[in-house]
Amino acid sequence: MKQIKSILTATALSSLIGTAAHAIPADPSTDPLPPEVLRAIPDGLQGYLLLRDNTAKIVYVAPRYGVLANQSGQPFLSLAEVNREGVRYGVLNAAFDFAVDKGDFTRLKNGVESVGWAIAPIPFESTSGTLSLNSFDDGKQEGICGEVTDPISGETVKVCSNFVIRSNLAPKGPTLGQLYNVQLILTGDGVDLYQKLLIGGNGISFNMEANYQAAFPAYTAKIDVNYKKLSESYEAFAAIHFSNCLDIQVSDFFKREALCAQKPDGSYESLNGGACSIKVSYTNQRGEAKQNLFKLPENYSTDDLKQLAKTYNEDINYIHNAIEGLRLDFERKMLEKYPTASVDKNVNYNFVFRADRKKYEEDVNVTLERKTVGAAVIKSTTIPGIAACVNTNAKTGEVKRYNGTAECVGFWKGETPPIELLERTDEETVEEETDDGWFT
Repeated sequence: MKQIKSILTATALSSLIGTAAHAIPADPSTDPLPPEVLRAIPDGLQGYLLLRDNTAKIVYVAPRYGVLANQSGQPFLSLAEVNREGVRYGVLNAAFDFAVDKGDFTRLKNGVESVGWAIAPIPFESTSGTLSLNSFDDGKQEGICGEVTDPISGETVKVCSNFVIRSNLAPKGPTLGQLYNVQLILTGDGVDLYQKLLIGGNGISFNMEANYQAAFPAYTAKIDVNYKKLSESYEAFAAIHFSNCLDIQVSDFFKREALCAQKPDGSYESLNGGACSIKVSYTNQRGEAKQNLFKLPENYSTDDLKQLAKTYNEDINYIHNAIEGLRLDFERKMLEKYPTASVDKNVNYNFVFRADRKKYEEDVNVTLERKTVGAAVIKSTTIPGIAACVNTNAKTGEVKRYNGTAECVGFWKGETPPIELLERTDEETVEEETDDGWFT
């Protein structure tokens, strides 16, 4: 039974590769996987949630889907019909196993190990489940409300669905290697419906919500600034705007000023075109030492700058965060700001040079330090559970694999990934977002 062998449970995955005792993934919005790792991930596997470790060279992977648990090919699902006082009811029990497809895991492992990284399951903090059923409001609109007797509790309950009387989920979701149990109490129509639904691609619409910790970057930065050069560079920039800059233009100036490109003679100039007035060196939480000095082609173009932003996105974000205090200090010492009206009634500010700014240029060279501690937040991901290709007989309680379609034959042979049973439409192309707007 190949399908059994093609699923690698989280417990088995954990035993194959060790994880740190306090493993915390990095927040993907501020600390994404580096380009060399992304390039090493085989085609077709980008649908997995992949996160980097906050400190180590580890890629965390979350299951892409959950499937019905099974043993020796027998699905962990039961559907039985009962009769009480001439009324048909049904009870459906199912257990889901959230796992990483073994073939996909092997390809991921080989890919990331080729660039010197390891792979591990995401350490979930907690999980919970939700079922998508014919709801009370939907039933009310359809005019199918009524009172029924719950065959389990014996209580009379009002329902507005002609399929499901009640659903029960495990109060807590599974941790690594555990199964997730679901129970539905069905009407007679529900029994007939679910016998048909389970043959198809997704008989039970079930999602697992999984929560994990995500850590923000931490670093220690040293900022050497020449206030005279910085002032001269800003003066040249402000002249383009008639010496009266909006707050967004001041922010744009500092984003460019904090990045320096090497010239053919070996010296550096800021992306604003003047001498490099700000030099940043920092060490992140992984012990990597970086600087704000970059190489660009001579007479570089806007496209070259966009490629720089894409290639060094993580480093540039560190640098811009590190100089935030410097920007505020420069505004306080060198500029005068006053509010200006805007059509949307938000308060904007214009900046002009202070009359006494020259006294701050006397202390030409200043060194600043900044340290940040990488706090962690809770984030979540949704993992669908798939109950597919199961043939049931509610009268006898018999459950067996359904092989009436090519897709189901491939599924039970381990040749058709379960996720494909849900893919009824072509995937949309998602364009990668890059923070290069300030280069345009």
